[in-house]
Amino acid sequence: MAKIGILYIATGRYITFWNEFYKRCEKFFCNDHQKQYFLFTDANNVSVKNNVKIIQHKYLGWPEETLMRFDTFLKVENDLQKMDYIYFFNANLYPVRKIKGEEVFPSFEQQIMVTLHPAFYNMPRKIFTYENNEKSSAYVPFPLGEYYVCGGFNGGIAEYYLKLINDLDKAVKNDLKNGIIAVWHDESHLNRYILDRNPLILSAKYVIPEVIGFNQKNLKSLKPKMILIDKMSPICGGHDYMRGLTDKRIKNNFINRFKWWLHKKRTNKKNG
Repeated sequence: MAKIGILYIATGRYITFWNEFYKRCEKFFCNDHQKQYFLFTDANNVSVKNNVKIIQHKYLGWPEETLMRFDTFLKVENDLQKMDYIYFFNANLYPVRKIKGEEVFPSFEQQIMVTLHPAFYNMPRKIFTYENNEKSSAYVPFPLGEYYVCGGFNGGIAEYYLKLINDLDKAVKNDLKNGIIAVWHDESHLNRYILDRNPLILSAKYVIPEVIGFNQKNLKSLKPKMILIDKMSPICGGHDYMRGLTDKRIKNNFINRFKWWLHKKRTNKKNG
């Protein structure tokens, strides 16, 4: 039985996702192994189980909250050193089917695990949104790069994932020192990091958007293992509400839920 550390950031209104994520992760993710959750949040009075450690974390704003993700993880570096594997989940990512350890555990040769980005799944290299600023630590020159991975689900063997965290924290801070922010923040640095490595690469079925507004032709054949919940839904209150850009949320009533369901159905069908 392996010890698995799960990193989860839920600051501001993103704490909304926590209870459902925890319930689904306990039900579907690596049930044959011991899981320890590290919940980074600024929320008060969060009720948690014994396998959850709360780390008080002030909301940094956008894009710092994602950009400084690796710095955030280092708050529990000593705890993470006790794990066998470590995985980071985006706040709005929910498991929906059983995921066994052998699916996500990289070999010692692979060291880390990454997930193909759904927007670029089976798409040509020329449209990948790598960082193109030569002065950035995340720079990927053309035509290098065989695939583009997302920042929302990654992990690996603890020793090597901790090295990733430390290396990318230094890369981000080096960019900031030079007045540079990579185009897709932590995701840009992650894509540069794996360029010279041979990680375990998971299919986009582990990060399928709830509403597929793009690349449907390549995604429709995938049976989702995890779903990215759409922050535009009335249940979430809307994208701007979730990010704290407005205090006015989309009303979670029957009419708005029906309109959003119809939009999801039409969008997924239109792109199919």
